[in-house]
Amino acid sequence: MYNTATAFLEALVEQAITHAFVNLGSDHPGLVEAIAEARANGRPVPTMITCPNEMVALTIAHGHTQIRGQPQAVIIHVECGTQALACAVHNAAMARFPC
Repeated sequence: MYNTATAFLEALVEQAITHAFVNLGSDHPGLVEAIAEARANGRPVPTMITCPNEMVALTIAHGHTQIRGQPQAVIIHVECGTQALACAVHNAAMARFPC
């Protein structure tokens, strides 16, 4: 079934995003299903790298971008995940390197 999660994955692929650093949770079942459906049907999806914390996810994405010169995606969990992301956003901003 085509839904918002499917469109989101297609948008990532269209933007040449090869990796998504993720901390999936209770707000991501639609995305998990879209990933499984795309893989089952042979459609490309970014490589999903599970991270234990959102700060870790953005920090890895930041480093990946610095090394490869290609922005990557970060998919986070709501509430505390958004708070955990804040330090890594600050670090990226202070490095003056977009990610």
